[in-house]
Amino acid sequence: MSTKTQNVKNFINQIGKENQLFLFVGSSDTDSESNSPKTQIDLWKESDFSIKVGKDNIVGVVPNVKWARKRTYTPWSANKLNQGNYYAYNDTNGYVYLCISDNRENRIDLQGKNVSNNLPSHTSGDVTYDDGYTWKALFKITPSMEKFVNEQWIPVVSFDNYEPIDMDSPFAQIQNYCYPSTTKDGGKCALYFKDNVTYFDGNGASVLGVKGNLYKTFDSLLCHECYTTFNENETFISRFYGSETPPASIDIKDPYDTIGEMISRNEIPTSSPYYYLYTANAQSPDEGHVVSVKINLQDYTAEDLQIDTENPELEVLSNSGSGARIRLKTYKTQLGTIHVNGIEVLSKGSGYKDIQLELNSADIIGTTTKDQLLSLIEINLDEIDGLGFDPMKVLNAEHAMVDVRIDKPTLNNSNLSIPSSINFYTLMQNPRYNSDYIAGTNENKYTSTLYRTTAKVSVYTPVTNPSPDKTARITKSDGTVLRDLKVGKVTGSSVYSPTAAAQLELKGLEYSQFNNLSNSTITIDGTSFTIKAVENVPQFNQYSGKVLSSKKTTSLDISDVETAIIRINMVKGM
Repeated sequence: MSTKTQNVKNFINQIGKENQLFLFVGSSDTDSESNSPKTQIDLWKESDFSIKVGKDNIVGVVPNVKWARKRTYTPWSANKLNQGNYYAYNDTNGYVYLCISDNRENRIDLQGKNVSNNLPSHTSGDVTYDDGYTWKALFKITPSMEKFVNEQWIPVVSFDNYEPIDMDSPFAQIQNYCYPSTTKDGGKCALYFKDNVTYFDGNGASVLGVKGNLYKTFDSLLCHECYTTFNENETFISRFYGSETPPASIDIKDPYDTIGEMISRNEIPTSSPYYYLYTANAQSPDEGHVVSVKINLQDYTAEDLQIDTENPELEVLSNSGSGARIRLKTYKTQLGTIHVNGIEVLSKGSGYKDIQLELNSADIIGTTTKDQLLSLIEINLDEIDGLGFDPMKVLNAEHAMVDVRIDKPTLNNSNLSIPSSINFYTLMQNPRYNSDYIAGTNENKYTSTLYRTTAKVSVYTPVTNPSPDKTARITKSDGTVLRDLKVGKVTGSSVYSPTAAAQLELKGLEYSQFNNLSNSTITIDGTSFTIKAVENVPQFNQYSGKVLSSKKTTSLDISDVETAIIRINMVKGM
């Protein structure tokens, strides 16, 4: 697996746990470009609101290779980096297919010379179609994932990213982990191996850690320390015990087995992509099977490849797997001579981590030696855990997509600033809130929440209310003139006796300056207003967090359509 693919998995798994993601959205008149240092500063002063990104709005993506008639596809290989059109998306039934072969003879030298004319449409296993193409059904893009499909990208799933839906916040998860209350203080933090792993002890000796077995117990950690230290650890699963002795082993089920049990109990909906990922994988050949064999006859003539046996079966040797049967494909001339023209798998077997072929040299009567002929054969073994177990690895996912949609009524009811247009959005990781904790950690990971990034103030109104979308200047009571800022939404819903007041949304200042504007004067188009009260200010710790991506785009007008949906779609490479 590439490092980038693992980064994508980690990025998705950490959302709502180690990492909180926010989109800052707004409009800016500056000429800064996407992902420039200036844009990263502007987001804090020019944004109109922020959205905490729920985990349902993030997925790994790969290029959209949509199946098309008369297009060539390259068969998948276990022996090289796969690129280009080696898979295809059927946008009719939603399945993504892996190309196993593009010709019935399984000839490497014929690859790219045969176009695909039959749309793959099966839902599990490998099927060879009339055009000579063999396709493996990998997974299905269900309706819940279709929002991530566009002309450039399609979503991809992996059992490694599956987790039961937990609607609790991270704080509540710690409380549940430490239930009952008697275990919140002293106790034992036990670590169990998540998978079989080899490690070195203090003397440098190699030791096998067995999945589910106890590795070590810490007697001095508090429950919350046990949770926060080892939660989501790649090697261990932690359990906290009170006065009782931790068991020597626990039962650990991987996501594949967990989903299988849930399907048998009707506890997972058919709308889930993991339902189809499981069924496609469950009906595929066993792990470690021979996916395909290919032979390259480019530099050999018919005379070179003459043998005396039709379709001879090769001997399959291995230290690990069993059950595979492979044979050469031959044709017979009118003169009765037999020649090799391909290769095929008769039985895929299982459990193979190594494989070698053998052929009786007495069968060969052409100019090619046995060793030469065997060297022309390429064997493609199944991935560890199976090709269908981890499509993200098979399809080399190196990007994650964030897709957030928010409608105008939600904005209108949020009591936040609503710009007339937007022209930038920035993806931020772990901004701090109130300087005390990372924003969003008190909410469950699936929640998408609006946050304030502007200040709301009430001003005494003279004859007319101030106009929105204007540049304003604030003069504080001590005579200090603050830099120009923007006036956003204006409402007259509040009344301050004996003078009517309007409410303004302000942006453009340092957040620390918003807190002490009472009795200051704000000047808009030459008319001055006195700030009665500061109603609400951003609670973010300004300039905190890490900017992952910042997009400056053409202005999108959202002022006229009350039913408009603002859709923000970002793709981040890893």
